[in-house]
Amino acid sequence: MCLGYCRLQNSVLRLWDKVFLKFFLCLFLVIGFSAGLLGLSSSALWAQTSISPKSKKVVHISVGFSVPPYVIASENRGAELDIVREAMALEGYNIIPFYVSNKRRNAEFLDGVTDGAITVSSQEELDGFYSKSYITYQNVAISLAANNLRVNRLTDLKGMRVVAFQTASKVLGQEFAPLITTFEFYQEVAKQREQITRLYAGDVDLVIGDKNILAWFVKNARFPTGIDTSQAIAIHQVFLPGHKYAVFREHELTLAFDRGVEILKESGRYDEILSEYGFNNSKNNDPS
Repeated sequence: MCLGYCRLQNSVLRLWDKVFLKFFLCLFLVIGFSAGLLGLSSSALWAQTSISPKSKKVVHISVGFSVPPYVIASENRGAELDIVREAMALEGYNIIPFYVSNKRRNAEFLDGVTDGAITVSSQEELDGFYSKSYITYQNVAISLAANNLRVNRLTDLKGMRVVAFQTASKVLGQEFAPLITTFEFYQEVAKQREQITRLYAGDVDLVIGDKNILAWFVKNARFPTGIDTSQAIAIHQVFLPGHKYAVFREHELTLAFDRGVEILKESGRYDEILSEYGFNNSKNNDPS
């Protein structure tokens, strides 16, 4: 009996040794694999650190998504966006646009989501470093010519049904905002195609927006079935030119942007970009 017991004990010990050996072997493999992953992570971290100078050249910009031909978000281009992109490229920066509504454009910048914002008016007073004015919008009021509206000054808008672009009440000057209460109807919309649609449909009397943007939508936008887009449009020049600025968190970026724009103008490239999108010349789109 003792002999049988001893043999059993030896068998158990040998089995335990095998289990113990396998356990440590697995543990060793796990530790080695973890160390390998850590090594890869360290290598990746080192690689990121080694290219940090390039990563600092990337600048995220808040951009309005409904302002063609200045910005055509679906094609990641536009007269204004091309100017901004090329001006910053001349200074070694790569622009990455964040396409948002006008309201979100300012909010994204103020919340620290982006490094800068473009198409900003001086009345918006964002907390950052303003560039020199680099492009000028010309806001107008448009109506259906068949309605024969007499709109020669801002006060003629009283009693009208009006739809405008987002932030219009802030950027159209101190004389415009107080008039809003005298309108029969007033609304600001994010998508400016909707403005034209409602004008063609007879839902509003006047649409307010930049002449180039509104003309682009009249010519290029797709409208719902049943909307008569052949109706003639009347343009009412009742607003002063609106100079636009870029705003950045860092003063260095603002200075770089101003330098880049100046180079584009001196080389003639600024006017080339505008002409590519149907603008006549820079005199109508920039105050300098």
